[in-house]
Amino acid sequence: QKYHLPNNFFLSVSRLYDYKHVDWAIESCVKTNKNLVIVGNGPDSKYLKEISKNHRNIIFLGFLDDDKDVQVLYKQALALLFCGIEDFGLVPVEAMAQGTSIIAYNKGGVTETVLEEKTGEFFNNQEELTYILNHFDKSMYNPTTIKNRAKDFTEKKFLQNLENYLSQIYE
Repeated sequence: QKYHLPNNFFLSVSRLYDYKHVDWAIESCVKTNKNLVIVGNGPDSKYLKEISKNHRNIIFLGFLDDDKDVQVLYKQALALLFCGIEDFGLVPVEAMAQGTSIIAYNKGGVTETVLEEKTGEFFNNQEELTYILNHFDKSMYNPTTIKNRAKDFTEKKFLQNLENYLSQIYE
């Protein structure tokens, strides 16, 4: 209610740089007439707003400094759209911690954190993204399964794995 958002929307949380490919999310949501909420700022902001001009289904919220607001958006979203390539990709793990499924570009660290058909789906190009958006069914994903997957990437789990690894090397 705070941001006057539609009931059903996909979410993108990203710095707005060209390599993040937020334009793919915008163009696919325009083609499918799906609502897209974009959280973030960056050098591509003006360009992205220009290509989404006259499309009321694309909503820019800018940078949100309240993490609780972002967590609520994760929970309410149909899915997180993650179109960039990152070494790890913290945003998808944050979304999964809220039980939100991920639709991600099939490259980079996200391929190790998201489990196909269990916590999300992958696409290889914008056409595939458009297809997934047209056929996406949130009910195919179990929020508890998604949250449990996110727990594999907690700081505690990381330190445990590091300790085990170092013990193996030392022995």
